[in-house]
Amino acid sequence: MSGNCGSSFSLSDSGYISWSSSGNYGTYEDCSVVFYTSDPATVISLQFTQVNIEACLDHLYIYNGAYYGTSTAFASEDICDSNIPSEFVSTGNYISLRFTSDGSVGGTFTLLYTLYSGTWAGDSGRILLVGGTSANEGRVEVRLTTTSDWGTVCDDNFDMTDANVVCRSLGYSSASEVRPSAGFGQGSGNIYMDDVACTGTETSFFDCSYPGWETHDCVHAQDVGVVCSGSVPVVPSCSADYFQCSNGYCISSALQCDGVSNCIDGSDVDENCGT
Repeated sequence: MSGNCGSSFSLSDSGYISWSSSGNYGTYEDCSVVFYTSDPATVISLQFTQVNIEACLDHLYIYNGAYYGTSTAFASEDICDSNIPSEFVSTGNYISLRFTSDGSVGGTFTLLYTLYSGTWAGDSGRILLVGGTSANEGRVEVRLTTTSDWGTVCDDNFDMTDANVVCRSLGYSSASEVRPSAGFGQGSGNIYMDDVACTGTETSFFDCSYPGWETHDCVHAQDVGVVCSGSVPVVPSCSADYFQCSNGYCISSALQCDGVSNCIDGSDVDENCGT
């Protein structure tokens, strides 16, 4: 980024974004760069493989779908070493990064980017099926575009119409079953959606009617799950030197089996790591 402030860069496949070839940055930096893809149906996933930023004195700002400096721009993430998400997924085909540092000490950061298109764009970055024995089933977990914190959906009034919209959002043709009452195990953390009432015509699960984000009267024993049917979404393959998580995301092979869950689904520490 350092020698390219104010520039725009087209991304392809997957790779790394860092301050410089060494990754190191200096003092009094203030640099913004736009990263984009030519395909409007593609979204950008960022994973934070190395972040050594002076705690909340230096800042890496991520602008989701907005160019830094425009009147409507706001930072979706402010990375300052104490709030590093496991992943950031854009809602469109471009993002801006702005980095600032103070006058005391420097540091380094390296981000892994991966591009997803087709069924991996849009809702697929915001919905997961967790706890099933195969990829087409599990507890429904959702998140906002601006956070990596996943939460569950309550089973109140959740029926096959709602399940069909979830499955279509993930690239399947339809749903074959609803599993209420934590049928795929109880989640943890937040319960984000309750009393979902889809009409069945929605292209996005988040267009369905519900009282509001985190508005609920449920406990995790009411976490809903679904079983999807039909064609299996095409998962893009990872480039050489990358490990493909069970959910399709790509991480550096160096991060596999390092004792830290770098994949959202934990497959990089659960699979092929021995005992």
